[in-house]
Amino acid sequence: MFGLNFIVLACLCVLGVINLIGIYRNNKREQENRFIADYLQDLTTKSYQEITKNKKMVEKAKSEVEAASELLKNFPYGEMSEAATDPMGDFESPMMLSTILSVLVKKYGGARLGLDDFLAIGEEYVTVYVDMNTKELILALSSGSLEADALSALKYGSSDDNTFH
Repeated sequence: MFGLNFIVLACLCVLGVINLIGIYRNNKREQENRFIADYLQDLTTKSYQEITKNKKMVEKAKSEVEAASELLKNFPYGEMSEAATDPMGDFESPMMLSTILSVLVKKYGGARLGLDDFLAIGEEYVTVYVDMNTKELILALSSGSLEADALSALKYGSSDDNTFH
């Protein structure tokens, strides 16, 4: 009987050790799972913050793009839907005038204009020609010889010369 009790005791000890090993492994797994859960929670929180920040940036950029597109609609090289219905199109816009002045100053350098310069104009005016083939804007004074040069540069070929003047 003593032998049987000893065998049962040995089996219980082995099972106890196996149970302790299982408890140790489960404890390790629980620690790893908690570490992974905390890491994923932190990652999720940071990702949500980044997404929120990016959404705000996208909304801001979208509003800036919409504002810029509204400005471009009035810009001389923007949408030309208005120009198709209005013969003057964008040529009456202040942005077109500022763009022409910017191009002239860039091409020919700065100029100083005084009151005497404005008074010296008299009855002269600027004639504007647009060559639709070459996409060039031709400016000429009404009394100057540049007007004849400008007209000869247009190369009238057919009855529809694609020139707006």
